[in-house]
Amino acid sequence: MSPLSSVVAATAFLVCTSTGVQAQYAGFFGTQGPFLNRADLAQADLAAQRLLSLRPAVLGTSAAWAEPGSGNSGTLTLQRAYQSRGRDCRTVRRHDDFKPGAERTLPLDTCLVGGRWRLM
Repeated sequence: MSPLSSVVAATAFLVCTSTGVQAQYAGFFGTQGPFLNRADLAQADLAAQRLLSLRPAVLGTSAAWAEPGSGNSGTLTLQRAYQSRGRDCRTVRRHDDFKPGAERTLPLDTCLVGGRWRLM
């Protein structure tokens, strides 16, 4: 995967798991919670790039991120590497720590489709 497609893939991975999708998810279940801002997502994006670009995938590997401006931080941990329909796929645990003391953990499944990591 080229460096540019890695950036695009990681960005797509994080954007799909960020504010808009989470807001819809939270609204569906009637809950509210803290969200990551653009600066947080930029730092998390760098962590995702590092984690998803590992070849071979090493289970248990984590990539941490922190955004000093917001005080938020988190980790992405590779939990599973598998094949689905001939594609490389990963299960990643995304753990966000928010400055007020809140935290959230999300399991995410993503597959490499056309050179980009996409949520499944």
